[in-house]
Amino acid sequence: MRYLGRFPSEAQVQFIMPRLLEDPNRQTVTYDRVEPYLLDLLDTTDFMPASYSTLMSCFKRLDKQNSGMIKLDRFIQMIRDSDLKFLPEEEEAMIDALPKDQTGKNFFYEDYVFQLIETTNKHNENVYKLNLVSKDSK
Repeated sequence: MRYLGRFPSEAQVQFIMPRLLEDPNRQTVTYDRVEPYLLDLLDTTDFMPASYSTLMSCFKRLDKQNSGMIKLDRFIQMIRDSDLKFLPEEEEAMIDALPKDQTGKNFFYEDYVFQLIETTNKHNENVYKLNLVSKDSK
């Protein structure tokens, strides 16, 4: 899915995988099972990365003082209370990546949004490069 530009969390992948398994005793998914799911997925906006403006709009709604920062503990609680389910390792990596202020209690959300967009763009560029290399080798 990530190769196709869709970015579910690992917890979401773990929720999807059992539905694609032919035999619950084997942890492999056949192409015949995954292809229809992926084709249906590509017709939706599920797991699409949000745009810069969408992310900024969301964070600005949380920033009542218009300070450019959000309290870290509030953000963590919102993540845990949301429908997005993250594995503990994913949550930890996300929190570690937040550009925090000197106190470590707040983070600069615009810097974080730039990081997210940059990471997604680099991923997509690498996928396209791999695709071009594989086409050139044929």
